[in-house]
Amino acid sequence: MVNLGMDHHPMHLHGNTFYTTGTEAGRIPRAAWAPGNTVLVGVAQARDIEFEARNIGDWMLHCHLPHHMMNQMVSMVGPAHGGDAKAQAVKGYPQDMWMVMDDMFAKPETHMLRPTWSAGMMGMMTLVRVLTPDMFAMIEELKAKGTKPAAAPMNHEHMAHGAGQEAR
Repeated sequence: MVNLGMDHHPMHLHGNTFYTTGTEAGRIPRAAWAPGNTVLVGVAQARDIEFEARNIGDWMLHCHLPHHMMNQMVSMVGPAHGGDAKAQAVKGYPQDMWMVMDDMFAKPETHMLRPTWSAGMMGMMTLVRVLTPDMFAMIEELKAKGTKPAAAPMNHEHMAHGAGQEAR
């Protein structure tokens, strides 16, 4: 992550623990790595992070300053979703915004994301997907064929944690 802006950004990853492994000066010696889920990226700084993607689900990577998040993200994080995403929203925190653009961003990589997923992607946010091998293979097949993804069911059984499921 490189900060080319004029504000510092505490970058936060949901659902996974990462290690800061590098800066704008280069690789950090392994003995100095410390686990975390938030790293401050100051003005003109860079941070390399690494993590083992073990927790299957759709996870947000975002600036943790409320006015940089732009919306509530309450219905957007973690492996278990379901229900109406708008109904789960916290009105007014930090801003009451909801713009669904799922169709505009429909591509194999967005296959099986919950309906209205795009509305939670406002501001400084990135969606990190940790998939089962079967789901990863399905997305790769769609990419190879150039197929537009189907609408996702609300239950997301493919993202559920379960014994023996490995992430890819």
